[in-house]
Amino acid sequence: MSRAGGRSTAARSAAPGSDARVVAVLERIAESLDALRAEMRIAPTEPALLGSTAVAKLLDINPRTFRQLRHAGDAPPSITIGAVAKWRRADVDAWLAEKAGE
Repeated sequence: MSRAGGRSTAARSAAPGSDARVVAVLERIAESLDALRAEMRIAPTEPALLGSTAVAKLLDINPRTFRQLRHAGDAPPSITIGAVAKWRRADVDAWLAEKAGE
C-alpha cells in the first residue's frame, strides 16, 4: 500500500465519487477567489500626496533630474508640509498636460 499526501491509495479509492465532489468544491472556491480579486482591482488605492521620488517615477525621469527641475522652478506646483514637498496627482497630471501643449 503506497502513501501519497498522508493517505493511502486504498483509502482514496474507497470513497467512489468523492473526487468529483472535491473537484466541485475546489471549482467553487476558485470562482469565489476570482470574484474577490476582481473586486480588489476595481478600487486601487493611491496615496493622496506623492513624494519627489514617486513624481519622478511617474514622469519617467531620474529623481535627480526632477530635483533639478524643481530648483529651476520648472516642476509641478507642490504643497510644503513642514520641510517636505509633496504633490497632488491631479497637479502633476495638469502640469504634464500643460508641458505637452508647449
